Amino acid sequence: MAKLVAIHTVKDVKHWASKGDERLEILGPIATDIVSYVAADGSNQIALSANIHDMDGWLALMQSPEAAAAMESHGVIPPLVIYKEELMDHSASIRHLYDPINAGDLDGFGRLLADDFVEHEELPGLPPTKAGVLQYFQMLVDAFPD
Repeated sequence: MAKLVAIHTVKDVKHWASKGDERLEILGPIATDIVSYVAADGSNQIALSANIHDMDGWLALMQSPEAAAAMESHGVIPPLVIYKEELMDHSASIRHLYDPINAGDLDGFGRLLADDFVEHEELPGLPPTKAGVLQYFQMLVDAFPD
């Protein structure tokens, strides 16, 4: 599944917003979590985001006469700018975070944490701060030096 965001201009934002049920009906077979956005600055820029579970269906829809008619009916002014969410592999980032810990370099690990870091997992007896997390990992390194 891919998250797409489409941004474009419309002739009349109120008219476009009134067509939301039609957009849901058109996109429903190929998408979920469909959300419409209007520009906070009052301009005629709008955006629509959706999780597309049928990318081939999305591509076919976007080239169909039905979609062209719906966009015209909704007051869409081309071009549409489409953004696709790219999923990241965070394993390298996590490895970079844990390498200093595994090497016993807690100062190096500490440099990777923001000074205003807040730990949301309760560590009994330790403050939920950067210093508390460093104390916790120091206890682990002391307990398991290998």
